[in-house]
Amino acid sequence: MCVNALRRRTTFPQQLNKLQCSIWCMKEKDQELMRIKYVPPLDLAYPYEIAKIPAFLDALADKTCPDDINNIIEYYNVVQYLNDGLSPLALDSDVDDHYSSFTPELYRKIGAFFKDIVSEDIDFFKNTDPIYYEELFFLIEQQDLDKRVGIQPVIKLWKSIDGSPELLLSRKRLVRDYDSIFRELIITNGKFAECLISYHFSKNRFEDIFLPKSLSDKDVLNIFKEYIQGDNPNLNYIKNIEDSKSHYGLIVDDKIKVLARRKKYELEEILFGTGGHKRQYFTIVIIQDDLDYTQKILRGENGPECYYGSSFIDRAICDVDVLHIIMAGSGSLTSDCISVVTSSQNDEGLADHLMHQGNGEYKRNFAFQFYYQNLLNHVYEFEIYMNSKGIRFEDIFLKYFNNFIEENYNISDFSFTASTLSASYLEKCKHLFTELDSIIRQFKLYMEDGKIDQDLLSISSSPVGLYGLPSCTSHKYVEVNIESPLWEILMWLFSKESFLSVASKGVHARNLGELLIENNLEFRDFHERQQERIEKLIDWGVLLVVDKYLKFRSKGLTYLLWQLYNVGALNYSHYDGELKLEIDKLVDRGWLVWKNSLLTSREEDFYSYHLNKQKYSNALELRNRYAHGVFNKEEKENDGLHYHNYIIILMLYIILINKIDDELSSHKVHLVIDN
Repeated sequence: MCVNALRRRTTFPQQLNKLQCSIWCMKEKDQELMRIKYVPPLDLAYPYEIAKIPAFLDALADKTCPDDINNIIEYYNVVQYLNDGLSPLALDSDVDDHYSSFTPELYRKIGAFFKDIVSEDIDFFKNTDPIYYEELFFLIEQQDLDKRVGIQPVIKLWKSIDGSPELLLSRKRLVRDYDSIFRELIITNGKFAECLISYHFSKNRFEDIFLPKSLSDKDVLNIFKEYIQGDNPNLNYIKNIEDSKSHYGLIVDDKIKVLARRKKYELEEILFGTGGHKRQYFTIVIIQDDLDYTQKILRGENGPECYYGSSFIDRAICDVDVLHIIMAGSGSLTSDCISVVTSSQNDEGLADHLMHQGNGEYKRNFAFQFYYQNLLNHVYEFEIYMNSKGIRFEDIFLKYFNNFIEENYNISDFSFTASTLSASYLEKCKHLFTELDSIIRQFKLYMEDGKIDQDLLSISSSPVGLYGLPSCTSHKYVEVNIESPLWEILMWLFSKESFLSVASKGVHARNLGELLIENNLEFRDFHERQQERIEKLIDWGVLLVVDKYLKFRSKGLTYLLWQLYNVGALNYSHYDGELKLEIDKLVDRGWLVWKNSLLTSREEDFYSYHLNKQKYSNALELRNRYAHGVFNKEEKENDGLHYHNYIIILMLYIILINKIDDELSSHKVHLVIDN
């Protein structure tokens, strides 16, 4: 096509001149549809945009219409493609050289255009196509226009086009050369507040935003304060100020955080009309008489309804088995004893992206919230029912640590003390967190020394956390190595956001895994871009071709990958010999790494989120708050608040006891096998 274009210019010069002039002088609205926009090579639009270059350059040779700013920016974008090279177009070398020879001429046109501008009146730049605003301010800086007309006309132009703060703050030299002017602009123009909040607190660090050095932390905090007290603050930005951690060391003082928290409650009340809490429907737990089944889940008007027969529950609540029944009945535990609520799916739909997630925050997507609230509802309903029968969860905890462990595992000296019946919920919370620290110390001592030395326990005061709490099993968990391609493989196979879930002949499923299991599909049934990833999955040994159809290499591997996708870990001792061999292969390839601890990494993060601010800026830090009495007068007297936290603490105990029991029972099995 390109060689033919060269030939046409020689053969039909008059007709071509008319054609090119008509192209360059067409109505602006029509011309916008043809304008070339530079995108990086990995962008899906890159092949489409670079394919425009030959025709554009063919027409350029005969262009007679005067240049405007949109033409100049288009020249700049074309130069970027030429600098990348036109190899994706597979042109003949002489044709490629011909087009590359346009580069100096385009640079000359760009430079000449800006050198001719000497007047402060640059209002004509307002005619710039909005898709070119970023390139416009780049060229203004690169061509030193500010040095001839001053910075104020540039700022005036930015205001007139209603430009984003990023348009200016991405221009490093301008910010540096006009430091005090930019500081004043940022302080006095409210548009910069949300940009600054994102700069400091967004999930991903901003690498291409530059702030004036004279802009102090005090200036930034004042901007935040004015934003919170303004007329139309955004709820997610308010949450960032309250919860998130700055990428650049900015310390938000407690007074501003309190303002943000109050504004958050106010906005949530307006948005959701629920007294500051989002209305969401999760599983309703019902314990009912005269049921002829142990458990049944039905579809209710406002969500799932989980029914338990009271005769079954009455037998269970007197024993430690009730702690496992709650985890299993709520779907909160995998078959290999990994907590689902602490390890919810990685898959994020649009709704999850719209949820607030700033820097350093614990991820609370919709999958997490569903499993979390489901388990809390079970704990809450069981706690009410057990109390009506004169039984407390704390009594079951006492029975487990003081009796069950010694009777079943021959381990003595574990001890737990329940709170008094007359204690308030504030006092119960304080007491249970103190006991939790004690349980962690006792477990750590036993794992390290094979016994619990009471004298050592009484004099040791160093802090003990749940991170890295040891396991007596040499190969406890395997977790995904984030430096391996396994995460990518899991997302391709099981994410509903993967573009591999639809085949070219219209067959579709929730993800590629389901698509291949439910259908007989050939390699050719996928689009060309999809085939590249299918080939990788075959090369990696995840998929293979059987009688021309794509299949998983084995059912066992498929199951393991699905578990890894959902909870991020596998509990090695729970698998049979065949599945252990599959796991060993993944370890040998470097895709999985061993973690020998009581909890998986995600379970450790879950407890950190609840107990302290060691890792997450939005942590509930319940243990720290009760240990140090960090409650105002109103909160101290709010028995409903402390009862809600009491249910959360009970949940934390139930999960931890299930994990401890799995550890001790696995150790007992290993001892029997060894003997």
